Amino acid sequence: MFFIIITLINLKFIEAISLPLKFISNPLAQTAPVIEVSLIKARQNNPLPYLPTEEEIYGHFCREVPVGTGIPGFQPGMRKNQVLQMFGTPAEILPGYWQDTIAVSYDLIPDRVSLGFLFDKESHILRQTEAAFANSVKLKTVLATLNSMLGCQLNEEIKQGLKKVWQNKNSQYQFNLDALEGVMHWEERDRLYIGIWQQDLH
Repeated sequence: MFFIIITLINLKFIEAISLPLKFISNPLAQTAPVIEVSLIKARQNNPLPYLPTEEEIYGHFCREVPVGTGIPGFQPGMRKNQVLQMFGTPAEILPGYWQDTIAVSYDLIPDRVSLGFLFDKESHILRQTEAAFANSVKLKTVLATLNSMLGCQLNEEIKQGLKKVWQNKNSQYQFNLDALEGVMHWEERDRLYIGIWQQDLH
């Protein structure tokens, strides 16, 4: 199991915690990302970005290319520049765990949401997408991000798999969807890990 150290900068203090973004082999430098998602501005007045309804998860809310609503997720196969345009400067860019890959990570909402992306060095195509959520994040927010990470293809089977892990009925859930594979499980009592990758990566 591989871990990274995410540096959390929250106005008055700096705290380092371990998050399960598996493709990075070295700790991140103590730098904070520049987030360019317009919804993050709402954090000044609200603890979380806009939370979609169940209907929005499967309706107009999800886009194949995220537009910045809620906590955007990117599906494998997207281009690196699309991710950077959405989130801005990463917390860190490091050699990926898998050969010929580059790892990019963001501490999107300190203590609550972290995102990670593994890109092919040559093509700059996203090969693996990851997210870590604190248990204080609403389940419907996690579902919305998962749907986005799957290219708006979240089905009932995967949805129920996530719910059972979220409710601690199952220790983990693995799945296949077209050319994608994924896993979700609790890395710590209060932090859920989701990873989705192209089948030929691992």
